[in-house]
Parts: sequence; structure tokens; C-alpha cells
Amino acid sequence: MHFKELYEFRQGLGLQVDPTDIRRKLRELTPRSVMVVSLDLRAELMLGYYISPRNEDTLFFNAPPGAAVVVLSNKLNECWSRYVQIKELLHLLDDPLRSTNNEAELEELLVGIHAEKINFNNQIDSEFACMWMAVALMCREEDRVEYGRQREAGLISDLEIATQLKMPEKFVAALFYPSYKDVIASLTQK
Repeated sequence: MHFKELYEFRQGLGLQVDPTDIRRKLRELTPRSVMVVSLDLRAELMLGYYISPRNEDTLFFNAPPGAAVVVLSNKLNECWSRYVQIKELLHLLDDPLRSTNNEAELEELLVGIHAEKINFNNQIDSEFACMWMAVALMCREEDRVEYGRQREAGLISDLEIATQLKMPEKFVAALFYPSYKDVIASLTQK
């Protein structure tokens, strides 16, 4: 897994991460190419998804042979679109066995998440890892430390942090979880 290199690369970028920079770096780190498309998805059910190169659905998008496809809901605001695109791109780092490779597997995963009856398996592990990695890529470590200091002192709100980083406010608190550094350390050591 190349998340360590990607995470270190992110530290050298500007305050707001550009998903295009992440996509370019992933192209250097993995042998897989990826195509990103926006579709009219019901955002209350699905914000986006990754289609592995092993899945024949990539043909529907006229993706080049061996390419993955990231599908985003075209109803997302800028913050959510950036986060979801990065999160789905991170599946490029996955072992193919951790990906859902057909519609039935994707449906099982979605139903489990929405029903809050999750059967932990490789796909669920992958989703959680990609969510955490995406959070880490939304904010450089030096900025996270400074935001934490300001947040602790009551000088900045989660909404203000989210606005400055252009990330969903929902995930800002995760940047300051007590176990944040341990989670990121485990992801960068794989």
C-alpha cells in the first residue's frame, strides 16, 4: 500500500487539497488508471462509488481497458464532491479482493450500511480505511495541529475549519479524535 507516500505528498501541497493532485499522485503510485464521472445519483442513498477494473460495468463508461471508474453524484456541493472523489480514488490503493466487483456485492454493502447491520468483511474494512485516509488528506498535519489549538481555545468552529479546508463539516471532528494519530499511523504503515 502506498498511502504513506500519498500522505507525505499531501503535506507539501496547499491548504486545500486538489483532488486532481491526488489523482495524479495515485497514477504514479499504482499501475491503475482511473476515470472520474458525475451522474445523477440519489445523494441521500449514495454519494459516489468506485468501480474496479475487474468489473465489467467499466465498459458502460467507455473506460480504457484496465481502468477503474469513480462515479460521483452530481448533486454534491463542492466540499462533499472533493471529499467523496478523494475517498473513492483511494480504492486504487486497495487489494482487488477488498473491492466490490459486481452489482450484488455493492448492493449488499449499501444495504448493510443503510440498515446499520454491517457484516464486517474486506469491503467494509476498505470503506472505513478509505474514509479515514480521505479525512487525513483533507488537512495537512501542521494545519491540523494549529486548528486543534485554535479549536481548543474556542477561537475557531468546526464550520470555519470546514470552510477553510473545503471539506464536509461532518468530518472535521474526526481530525481531532484522541486516536487520530494512531489511526493515521496504522494506515501509513500498511
